[in-house]
Amino acid sequence: MTYSVAERVATVEVYINTGSIKESREILGSKFPGKGLPAKRAIQALVKKWSATGSVANAPNRRPPSFRTPEVTDDIRRRITQSPKIIRKLSQQAQVSRTTCRRVLDLKPYRVTVVQQLQEADVVKRVNYCMWLLKITSAGLLGPFQYIMSD
Repeated sequence: MTYSVAERVATVEVYINTGSIKESREILGSKFPGKGLPAKRAIQALVKKWSATGSVANAPNRRPPSFRTPEVTDDIRRRITQSPKIIRKLSQQAQVSRTTCRRVLDLKPYRVTVVQQLQEADVVKRVNYCMWLLKITSAGLLGPFQYIMSD
């Protein structure tokens, strides 16, 4: 649950006045009806933050700025259309990370998995197997949710 700064300040003030988390929860429940009671850990964290920083406001986001500017996006798309490359080399030429190149090109890193192709004989085997499975399920030898099939 998200609390506003005013509600967080009120939580710390109530705790400082009462000195008890249990009493603080009761008071805050009546002060902010419909909001739900704050958890014990939430009150402890707010008081700790208040003691350390003198504020209950959340710290600013330290995330670095995005490198996917329109210029970078156009540059990567232009480079890939001129000559298809390995993402590692493309990222080196464009001077951005491999992840940025994958995101711009909407690619996902994966490995190709080779599977066998189904033959005509497999269809008959599958039908026979399904009939057998239906028979043992209807006979009660196997519950309908005790069997997992993937394809």
